[in-house]
Amino acid sequence: MARVVVNAVVQTTAQNVRLIVSVSGADDGLARSGLAAASFDVVSVASGEDPTPRQQLIAQAVEGPAGVYQLVLEGNDEPSTLVPRTIILAITVSGDTASGWADDRGQTIAIGSTP
Repeated sequence: MARVVVNAVVQTTAQNVRLIVSVSGADDGLARSGLAAASFDVVSVASGEDPTPRQQLIAQAVEGPAGVYQLVLEGNDEPSTLVPRTIILAITVSGDTASGWADDRGQTIAIGSTP
């Protein structure tokens, strides 16, 4: 199993929450391209006053440039994004055989706030 370096930033709008995630090899620094939405696991660790962890579904994952992914999270029963709040997301990345990085794993925390 190889380790990957994962960095993420949260971008929020009134319509959705996006994550910009960079994935590169810890040993070689090369971008890990070809990952799909299934390669990412996103959990809301805290949102506003609610500390209950909640799985976040990924509506869309788009790569570009290499190793940089834009993930659009699906809406759920959380309070409206129009209510200002801080969100903390735990993100894990796992490679797969289709991407050629089957044994690569990494994780990070991203913090953002809604408008």
